[in-house]
Amino acid sequence: MKNAFNTAIEELLAAQAARDAGELGPYPYSLKREAALSKAIVALAQTHGVRLQEPLQIDARGEYSIVALMEGRSNATMGCAQYGPALAELLTRYGSRCGISPGAVVAENGWCHLNHLSAEKMVLDVYDAVDHEAST
Repeated sequence: MKNAFNTAIEELLAAQAARDAGELGPYPYSLKREAALSKAIVALAQTHGVRLQEPLQIDARGEYSIVALMEGRSNATMGCAQYGPALAELLTRYGSRCGISPGAVVAENGWCHLNHLSAEKMVLDVYDAVDHEAST
């Protein structure tokens, strides 16, 4: 059975293939890409035991606001949860920022911004690493 992360990545790769084949124009591609990328980020966080605030969308700056939710809450208006060390390290590796400039995301953080291109690279790198490990 496929997990949600793999399914989201396959949707992302299918959208890219359709765009490259000329079957999907720029606007329909951007919608499919954003939807698949958002699903992949949410699923990736879940593999680290972190539930994210949804909907996860690319904002006007081209960034995702990635916010960890506390148990039993549907939004972060009263504070956010923590990423934990593994997810914080992963987000840091791809240039996320907590505030106005990029820097390290620590395990105690629960919100950051990540550029959509960096987010795509992150999820594809994770997918490739897991896929590579499974084949060896």
